[in-house]
Amino acid sequence: MMKPLLDDIDAIITNRTSGASELAVQALQALAKSVKTSQAATPELFTSELQEVIAALAKCRPTMATIYNAVHRFQQQLQTCVELSSTLPELQNYCMKALDQLKKDVIVNKKQSIINAANFINTGTTIATCSYSSTLVDAIHNAVLQGKTMLLLVMKSQAGAISYGEQSRLRFAADGLNCRVIPDDILPDSLDGVDLVLLGADTVFKDGSVLNGYPSLKLAETAAVHNPTVPVYVICDSLKFSLDRRLDKIEEGFEAIPFKFITGLISEDGVFKKEKMLDYLSSRAIYS
Repeated sequence: MMKPLLDDIDAIITNRTSGASELAVQALQALAKSVKTSQAATPELFTSELQEVIAALAKCRPTMATIYNAVHRFQQQLQTCVELSSTLPELQNYCMKALDQLKKDVIVNKKQSIINAANFINTGTTIATCSYSSTLVDAIHNAVLQGKTMLLLVMKSQAGAISYGEQSRLRFAADGLNCRVIPDDILPDSLDGVDLVLLGADTVFKDGSVLNGYPSLKLAETAAVHNPTVPVYVICDSLKFSLDRRLDKIEEGFEAIPFKFITGLISEDGVFKKEKMLDYLSSRAIYS
């Protein structure tokens, strides 16, 4: 594999500021670069090169199902591209079209999830959240554009030198929202005054459990155990569903939230309460 592609993959591995959807687009862009810069002499060698890049990207950030799913969807389409092509340039052209469409799908799914989440938020709501999710931040922004007001309580979400909660606060402040950052070791036992816990997600598993940044587990568990009237909703699109695989190891800074602490899911397809969530996940098994 050429060094520029290795550098692109390493940039995805070391990126700690972009969300999963943005990194999925970067992965697809790395594949597009591989298509454009390939020196392969035959379609067979070209396909072999692409398979190598796909394998490297699929495992570069195992906690982010979007990357895995996006590159594997391209892998599924690659065979069709081969069958449609009679020459190497034609194959490269079909691959570029497939990658462009996949990038559009990532963006469109995320945008619709944001719209659905913004519509779900009621004006005057006090929302508790943590970590940093570009989807969640954009959903709050969209709700503000609808004229809704809200109070945000954000866990500091400290990971090394980075406070993801502070990153969220800065984005919320740009919308003129009242936002307070709460230290990770101090969480109101009952979440008094909070109407909704809203979380992003890097992966949602078939059993309904969710992988997200620290301290998502503590926040969701506190809501479920100490004040069950406070719902815990997760915003993510279906490209983040990981239905046929489990992780041997969770990346540092991420946590698994059991399904029992989740009230519902908001995706590009709508809002799914707990009793409908598992059926919905199963219905989107085409992504895994």
